[in-house]
Amino acid sequence: MIQLILKLREVGKKFTLKNGGSLQPTFLTILKTILGFRVHITKSETDYWALRDINMELIKGESIGIVGLNGAGKSTLLKLLLKRLVADEGTIERHGSIGGLIELGAGFHPEQTGRKNIYVNARLNGATDKEINAKLDSIIKFSELDEFIDMPVKTYSSGMTIRLGFSIAVHFVKDLIVLDEVLAVGDFEFKQKCHRLIHKLKREKSFVLVSHNTRDISLFCDKAIFLHKGRIIKYGDVEEVMKTFSIVRRNDSYEDLISRIEEKREKTPETNVDNQSYDILNNSSFSESEEYRINKFGRIYHNRKIVDNVKVYSSRPLNNGELYLDNTDDLTIKVEFNLKVEVSHVRIGLPFFAENGDMIIGPDSRRFTMSDKNLCKPGAKIIYIKLNECPFNEGRYYVCLAINNDPGFLFREHLVWINIKNTNGSFGKVKTNLNWSYETI
Repeated sequence: MIQLILKLREVGKKFTLKNGGSLQPTFLTILKTILGFRVHITKSETDYWALRDINMELIKGESIGIVGLNGAGKSTLLKLLLKRLVADEGTIERHGSIGGLIELGAGFHPEQTGRKNIYVNARLNGATDKEINAKLDSIIKFSELDEFIDMPVKTYSSGMTIRLGFSIAVHFVKDLIVLDEVLAVGDFEFKQKCHRLIHKLKREKSFVLVSHNTRDISLFCDKAIFLHKGRIIKYGDVEEVMKTFSIVRRNDSYEDLISRIEEKREKTPETNVDNQSYDILNNSSFSESEEYRINKFGRIYHNRKIVDNVKVYSSRPLNNGELYLDNTDDLTIKVEFNLKVEVSHVRIGLPFFAENGDMIIGPDSRRFTMSDKNLCKPGAKIIYIKLNECPFNEGRYYVCLAINNDPGFLFREHLVWINIKNTNGSFGKVKTNLNWSYETI
């Protein structure tokens, strides 16, 4: 039998912002008061809606992930679920025991020991002392705080505090556990324990998980919500939500983002640069200095006596001087250049670097271009590089272009930053094109 755990209908939460005045007196205000002048302090109030029109449902054994940029309203929504805030409009139905960990150290008394805080937090989740005593050893063991459990919580690191809070929640919350970035804290071994436990508990409990790590959302959640500036942009299938999330920009208004999503839905992006092309050589922007980029990603070099009129186009548009893709997108790069004299070999390189300067992949054209003597003769050349599917998982990557008269450079230039969103839950930096098969015996 399906058991409804949570139901939100048209939920909204507003905060009152004060402006036009200050509660702290200025020096001029104090001086006027001393001199006997009447001082008028005026202030105005405006309502800021942190959340608006939030609708969602959750049934027992189902997990939902919430994604969004900082300030989207994620933490406000979790506080509403846990009754730490009261909605200003709409209704929230809760069925069963609901608890969780949404703020580091929330609910812990810093002067009390970890052991005493277990009792306090567990009682808040409705547990009796008998139930706490029965599970106490298990809580301490899972949190890995055996030798620290009788020390004040104020002496704990952030990872230790998270471990204790998570352990309490999973032992005493019966129906719905709310977690905010919990899986981002802690060492590798503890994260693995959390992952295994969540998978095990999903059969009997529901989870609401907020994370900036889209892999966690893809791994643990049955559906997802994308929040932006207090409104739901997309709700439903995890992969579809992640694809929509991949196009968001911080300066997007709700209306602009919805409009761009509709345009993307109505028009399938072209990957043919002859029909739709964007000049990335001249329109990319870099916040880093050229000296910094050269130290990280290699030198810039132009031999204009041999190569000129270099142009580079992308099949996808730039946004604020950078490319934004999800890791299932295609991308075509078109390189045009003019050889002024005959050379012995032509080779095109397109290295991709991680932000720390490590080269992740270094594709080049030697198999295809070095045997064609026509490419070595003077004249205009066009080279296409097509990534049938983006080869990277989530991250930010730096791309350079090299034109070589093998083995020496004729031209080398920094191209563009590419920002990748992970929409299929794969791990590592580079995706692999593996064919999986199995049989049972």
